[in-house]
Amino acid sequence: MFDRQSLHSGAYLRHFDHLPPETVWSPARIEASLQSFLARRPDDGDEIWVFGYGSLIWNPMVIFEERVVCRLDGWRRSFCLPMIAGRGTPETPGRMLSLEEGGRADGVALRLVASDWRRELAGIWVREMVTGAYEPAWLPVRFRDGRCRQAVVFTANLHEDHWDPDSSPARIAPMIEAAQGPFGSNAAYVARLHAALQAEGMHDDYVEALVDSLAAVQASAQAGVRTR
Repeated sequence: MFDRQSLHSGAYLRHFDHLPPETVWSPARIEASLQSFLARRPDDGDEIWVFGYGSLIWNPMVIFEERVVCRLDGWRRSFCLPMIAGRGTPETPGRMLSLEEGGRADGVALRLVASDWRRELAGIWVREMVTGAYEPAWLPVRFRDGRCRQAVVFTANLHEDHWDPDSSPARIAPMIEAAQGPFGSNAAYVARLHAALQAEGMHDDYVEALVDSLAAVQASAQAGVRTR
């Protein structure tokens, strides 16, 4: 089960028990990462904003007081992280969404509830940092009304072995199409992302190209079945 309760109870972490122990962060290490990150928090008042560019757009699983469409300059979406849990397996790995430098990414900013933002952020840390695949950063996001706020942003950890610099749609589409795990198929995630961006009036050339590449892979597979 992947929901808010599983994040705070520890049940979510059990989905990663099949992975080599050295690849999975313990609850203590996840908490230490959060503490270290908060120690670098910029002086931006009492507000805590989190930038959502993937499933945080449609399934945040946090209590928030404000949700604003925004833009992050200098970073772009990229399915650059090989994924062997969740929507993939060690035998059939998929691709996990992250951010790499360059370009821009439209998304949403979530202002966490002021009375309990520390607990909410702890749940997000369990969700995102279970394998250390991300490098959390404080980065400025700009709202459509012109406001600018520092937000928590999960970027790709380029120093980890599981990062792949080649995340071109044509290369990764066959991997994504084949990958599936306890949280569903990798291709379904891409489709949900595409639909969520469209619903918010956002456009991402990379995601569009990946959707087209997946359609081509699916069409090729269907043609192969018909000719057998």
